Amino acid sequence: MPKWVTNSRFLRWVKKTSPYQIFVARALQRKTTEVWYGISALPVAMATAWWIGSLNPVLDIKDMDAREGVVTEVNSGGHRTSGSIVLKLNQEGLVRYRAPTAHKYSQTITGKRVVVWSQSEISVFGRNNVLYQLEFDGEYIINYEDAESRRKTMQENDVLVIVLLLVLGLIPLVRVWWVNKNPTGGK
Repeated sequence: MPKWVTNSRFLRWVKKTSPYQIFVARALQRKTTEVWYGISALPVAMATAWWIGSLNPVLDIKDMDAREGVVTEVNSGGHRTSGSIVLKLNQEGLVRYRAPTAHKYSQTITGKRVVVWSQSEISVFGRNNVLYQLEFDGEYIINYEDAESRRKTMQENDVLVIVLLLVLGLIPLVRVWWVNKNPTGGK
């Protein structure tokens, strides 16, 4: 750290405060404190991701972006990632859609003309076009009705889940505070 930071009046004042003494000076003398901080960080990160996901509105199918194109590629996505489908559109070229269940139909739809209904959504990893309905030969292979009720239920519970995750993230910090609140470190 630069000398002007380590010798600053503000830094000396911060080191004298009670939260600094409890959560840094005394807490980091214990071997388990970093584990408790890690346990606390996981639900807070999950709450942040859930909050970002809650910013996406649940649209009716008529409000979604409907496009027609030829399927050029269908990816299963592997073990931990969502699958995707790539459409060749007349005006826009190639467009990739996140489509978790599209790989089941890869043999059927690859190289064929389909109509997709999608929504642009924001996530922790940025913006994605998410495919919610896919029509092939007049039949809905992926139907939005299956996902719509689940999305509405999740949206109704967003605030509850976020608050619950933040409380779960606070519990380990309360434990760190309880153990380190006295200058001697005792209970």
